[in-house]
Amino acid sequence: MGSEPKSSMRHYAILIGICFTPLERRSEWQPLKGCVQDVQSMRKQLMKSFPHSDTQVLTASLQHPDDARPSGSVVRDRLDPLVKYLPYNLAVDVAHPPEPDPAPNEENEDAGPVYRAASSRLNWLIDPEGYVVLAACGPTEKAMELDFGNGQFYGALSYFLVRAFIRRGGVGGKHQYIYSHIVSRFREKCPNQRPMLYGNNTLSFFTDSTFPWHAAPIPVVKTATGLQLEAGLAHGISSEDFFAIDPDDPTSDLTIASTSSPLTFKATEVRGLTSDLELLDSNAGAFTAASGLTATAITRLSLRRFTIGLNLQIPRSEVWSKAVHDRVSLHITYVDGTEDATTFTFIVTVLTNDYYQIREYGDLIPDKLLPKSMYPLEENAEFVLDVMEHVAQYWDIYNLREPNYSENPLREQFGVSLVASDDRNYHSQCCHPTTHPMALVKDGDSLELVVLNWGLSALYVNVFAMGAIWDVEDLLYANHEVIPQRLSYNALEFFNNTSHNSGEWRLKIRMSLPKELGDSIERCDDYIKVCITSQPTSFTSLEQPNLGEFLTLRRKNRHRHRRGEQDTSASLEAWAMLTFPVHTYEAGAWEDMMRDPWERT
Repeated sequence: MGSEPKSSMRHYAILIGICFTPLERRSEWQPLKGCVQDVQSMRKQLMKSFPHSDTQVLTASLQHPDDARPSGSVVRDRLDPLVKYLPYNLAVDVAHPPEPDPAPNEENEDAGPVYRAASSRLNWLIDPEGYVVLAACGPTEKAMELDFGNGQFYGALSYFLVRAFIRRGGVGGKHQYIYSHIVSRFREKCPNQRPMLYGNNTLSFFTDSTFPWHAAPIPVVKTATGLQLEAGLAHGISSEDFFAIDPDDPTSDLTIASTSSPLTFKATEVRGLTSDLELLDSNAGAFTAASGLTATAITRLSLRRFTIGLNLQIPRSEVWSKAVHDRVSLHITYVDGTEDATTFTFIVTVLTNDYYQIREYGDLIPDKLLPKSMYPLEENAEFVLDVMEHVAQYWDIYNLREPNYSENPLREQFGVSLVASDDRNYHSQCCHPTTHPMALVKDGDSLELVVLNWGLSALYVNVFAMGAIWDVEDLLYANHEVIPQRLSYNALEFFNNTSHNSGEWRLKIRMSLPKELGDSIERCDDYIKVCITSQPTSFTSLEQPNLGEFLTLRRKNRHRHRRGEQDTSASLEAWAMLTFPVHTYEAGAWEDMMRDPWERT
């Protein structure tokens, strides 16, 4: 279908609304009343946006609450409609013996080219890259319905989703933008319920999903005292950081060409997981905050911790002077090549109009890993600064850690380790500095991340893979994972219990050498980043593609702001960030390393 013209593309939708509560749960669960109205309102919006779409609607109302069964399991008796049964045909059973597909594992997993340095594909029955699931709540929560009176009930997720489509003028938009908007609505109207997103959040509702890449928008919540950004120190937010908010269309992408006029806000008090926002635009007039706002980052002042030496061996044009001045997130100093390289985190040397080099912590980045500019660098300063901002943000994410982490009481409530195939345990750098800090694995082999909840309340986990080509990718394919508290406090029972309520959670991670590094590479260094919080928090804004992909899809328009002074704030919300370095070896190098015991100590 991808090769067909857009006018001939066919859209399909199946809408299912069943007001059904299992008989054994009716004493503890409220009956569902709005499911049928949910799908009817969704169908109405689909017909407005795509009148020729193929939409099927399946419903079951509260009038006959037991008149629902799993699809394909039973048929109705003609004489007595209350009797339902499953007809059995021996001939059909013999002619078609079951041949279930084997569960995914390391042997039968797709052997095609690997595009991720770390992949959690082993944990999924189907590839999560090809779909998106929006759920009304997390696994430890109950979804609620909104009562509008006169028998008008709607599920909270369905209602906010339909309202988002109405607000943007039709069904469409990227899932990550829509999701951020919906999270904001839930935080204001249903604070005890957190919607979940699973799968590939860069896909879109029936519309083009090839817009330029940028970090996901961040939900903004109205409070009694103002606006609150759903991100804080754990996300790399600094006091005085600037954000753009579109009060008219919170589901839009503010980094691409738009007719909207976003307002500029400044982060003031920055806590662990949230921040307060202050309006800066003097011409905003009587600004009234709407529900469901989202914010797009303009600056990331935490990047200024990295010093950048810029050695221009081409004429320093006005283009370069203005670009460097306006790039307030970067700490750039002009150098002439005679300075001590160790005094800078990065040194960028622009040698000609089509060639530049970057030293990263003293090491020269191979030319093959640096994207090429399509235009002469003398007039394309933004290109080089984009590269530097991307690399700096990667290392900023690597350095994320809560203040006074050794005294953080949250760290007493969990245990985290990486387990290799030989059952060797690896611990986070900051937690066990005296033990071997680097996990060792052969190309194509797997590690298993194990998280134990020792506390009395649920914990929320986010896991990212930081690859060797400056990419940061979500390994959960979800906005977070919930680890309920254990039910037993007997240590032996706890460690022998593998149920969902054991307080134990595991994630298999397959490590591979990125194809971009070439066939001659023997080893690469990656990092597994684990963030644990005391409340549901999305870290989607930390994701970034690899460097070459980013420059291909880089942002067309940016919001700029003049320089501001950076400040620091104490963390007031519980979070902990752990980093696991991983050495991934090519097969031959792995055998050599295993023969030399000194390489493994």
